[in-house]
Amino acid sequence: MRRATGGLLLIALGVLFFLNNLGLIPWSFWWELLRYWPLALIFLGLYLLLQELPHGREIFWALLALFLMGLILGMLSQGIRAVRTQAHWTYPYHGEQEIRLDLEMGLGDLEVFALENAENLVEVNFRGAGTLHPRVRRTDGTTEITLKPRKTWGFRKTTCLVGISPLLPLRLETRLGIGETVLDLSALHLVRLKVDSGAGHTRVVLPRPLGTLRCDLDIGVGNVELFLPSRVPVRLDLDPGIGKVEVHIPGAFRQGNRFLTPDYEDAQDRLWIRLDSGIGKVRVAAVEQL
Repeated sequence: MRRATGGLLLIALGVLFFLNNLGLIPWSFWWELLRYWPLALIFLGLYLLLQELPHGREIFWALLALFLMGLILGMLSQGIRAVRTQAHWTYPYHGEQEIRLDLEMGLGDLEVFALENAENLVEVNFRGAGTLHPRVRRTDGTTEITLKPRKTWGFRKTTCLVGISPLLPLRLETRLGIGETVLDLSALHLVRLKVDSGAGHTRVVLPRPLGTLRCDLDIGVGNVELFLPSRVPVRLDLDPGIGKVEVHIPGAFRQGNRFLTPDYEDAQDRLWIRLDSGIGKVRVAAVEQL
């Protein structure tokens, strides 16, 4: 019976980790499971008591197997029934000269784009199992906005759509866990970009730079697509991990893992990109229309 219980436990753990990798179960599931650690003391005491009875060990392992199966099924049912929330948040223009936006998401999809109207600096639409708590700080003409959705227990997919005004200089930093990320920055006045992604597909579209535009991308696991405007001086420092790498920048020559266009050093408006990729395919391309 003990071997059968051990086999069932390994199968259950394997299924849960597989669902984690597919994004169907959030990693917060394991933190929820840790809340039940005092039950280990109860079962240890029960094991010692049942040892004195005939077939006591078999009874113990049968009870443990039934309890674990019931606990896991109950938590899965609770996660499936989680309520899906929606939130809309806007921040209007107050005479700022620059925007600093810090986005952090654990599990879910993120899309960033330029707003078509000039009424607001930032507009956010959030859908998923969780709540949105923006933090705003204004200093010397700069507005710093931090968006960190607080995800509650549940398997509902989280999606965050962030629209940003193209009229002001933007410093953007994103820290992402697992999910798909689309950063369409082609129409924004971007002056600095930092992307830190754990796992998933990441697609970044850069604008034409005004001055030197520094971009740092650290990608853990997943495919990366980086699109640059054509005929722009570029320096690309690439640190590829495991996977295929494709770089299509007309006129750029390669020095090890560095790609450089001949006019980069003397150019005033230029792109300086550092791309660190762990596992997955990397594609960098300069395109005519973004």
